Amino acid sequence: MGRMIAIDLDGTLLDDNLMVSQANIDSINKAIQDGFKIVICTGRPYAGMKKFITEFCYSNKHPEYLILGNGTTIRTVNDLEAVHNKTIDQSVRETALTILQQYQDQGLALAALNDFHFYGVTNSQISNILIEDASKNEMTVESLKFDDFLMNDQLNKLMFLADPQLLDSIQEEITEAFSNIADNVRSTSLIFEVLPKDINKGSSLTLLAKHLNIDLQNTTVIGDAPNDITMFEVAGKRVAMENAHETIRQLSDFITLSNNDSGVAAAILHELNGK
Repeated sequence: MGRMIAIDLDGTLLDDNLMVSQANIDSINKAIQDGFKIVICTGRPYAGMKKFITEFCYSNKHPEYLILGNGTTIRTVNDLEAVHNKTIDQSVRETALTILQQYQDQGLALAALNDFHFYGVTNSQISNILIEDASKNEMTVESLKFDDFLMNDQLNKLMFLADPQLLDSIQEEITEAFSNIADNVRSTSLIFEVLPKDINKGSSLTLLAKHLNIDLQNTTVIGDAPNDITMFEVAGKRVAMENAHETIRQLSDFITLSNNDSGVAAAILHELNGK
């Protein structure tokens, strides 16, 4: 039975300057050499994290994996083969558009994404908050008119973006609106994500483990944020970053160093040493 290490990206593998330390790179490659399957698990689409993958020396003998969009897709690193791809239903798109139209005058914006496109859902000018978020993923916002949005069945997730105070005030309403048709997570203070029903990092990690014939009890997860909770709920070993959200720290078996101190490397070496 194989072994797997699943690693969150932002706040975990990446430091606050969005860099991957050499210590983290070396530890990942050491784990691969020791027979571990490495999985990068992120809320980002592929276009938003591909530059980080090029920093790793993955061998063709070790086709590592990516869980993208908080679980909506699973792809291989080497050829981007889709092991799993789940899209947003039309009823979800219709509900999202209703909410957008209700609050857009107050600053609410809606993004629609798949692994290769970042759309701003609007019949007018694309808002700055969408442009800024897309730029963090090195993506350009493409305008998607309301009617075209309703017809697009190739979207993996939606994101409501707004000032934190506005999201705070409408979060319960949004959650209720999608309660029977989609999953959701408040991934940052500025972003509320809507995902296909029963899709999250944990569900996709479970699917990948089955695909690779790896027992989840032999899987270690490393993370820092609330969208990592579902991974922590299914994995056998759970490592929280020193900078992790309190809910993640409480679920962890071990707390490593911070993302600015190569905490992933410390966690992997802890695992390789059998501690």
